[in-house]
Amino acid sequence: MHSIFKLEYIFLLIVITLSIFYIIFGNSFWDFFLVPVGNYTIDFTDLRCVKSWDRLYTDFKNSEFIYNDSSACKLNYPKIWIFFSKYLLVDKIFYLYVLSNFIIYNLIYFYLIKNYKSKFFIYFYLSGASMLMLERGNIEILIFILIFFAFLSKNLIRITLLCSVISLKLFPIFSLISQLPKYKYVFTICLFFSVIYLLYIYNDLAFIFENTPDTGDISYGTKSISSNLIKHFNIFINHYLISFVLIILTLVLYFFFFKNYFKNLKYTNEEMFF
Repeated sequence: MHSIFKLEYIFLLIVITLSIFYIIFGNSFWDFFLVPVGNYTIDFTDLRCVKSWDRLYTDFKNSEFIYNDSSACKLNYPKIWIFFSKYLLVDKIFYLYVLSNFIIYNLIYFYLIKNYKSKFFIYFYLSGASMLMLERGNIEILIFILIFFAFLSKNLIRITLLCSVISLKLFPIFSLISQLPKYKYVFTICLFFSVIYLLYIYNDLAFIFENTPDTGDISYGTKSISSNLIKHFNIFINHYLISFVLIILTLVLYFFFFKNYFKNLKYTNEEMFF
């Protein structure tokens, strides 16, 4: 007989309970998690922003125009998202897409908790970044799903998924490091694709970076930390300095405290850890 107190069932109970609360309370539900809601009358604001990019379809080739169009939410991703918005994120399947992402996202966590018996996955799921991602219907959910299935796949499927996710958003290029040394051929092929792709969209990169928000409330990273220190404590620390300190601290902790410990562990799906 299976115990109802297994971690994966506890997680499932948490998800069901929170989902019921969301259905009852709507967007005000997010106040409990201190998640900033852009507009209480509009749900999944980030995804609706992506959806609005279908207006740019006819001017797709004119990068200067489409990245400066301010008639609605500004484009701050590679132009491939315009096709995603035009052909996939249509009104009839908008909520079906949201629901599908939500279900798969939860199933991935259920799988990880069941297989690795770690309560930390529950903490990650309830973290501010995860809750903000769910509240806004953020495309990082799709990125997370694609990377997860890439790491479960082999050969051509793995290469296809990793190349796809890099073309959708640039930062997953760093996940290629996880393919070394076990999947050198995957690393080489995907890196080659990434270089070609970056050269292809090179003229768009400045627009993408300029349009990407870096406020303390609705974005991630050390820029957000720096913004929040100014906003809440009137303390200015350059975000590059914060990044440098975090990198040095990580290296010190690894080499002086954890290197030997990690060396003696046996890993499964170690690229997922990365």
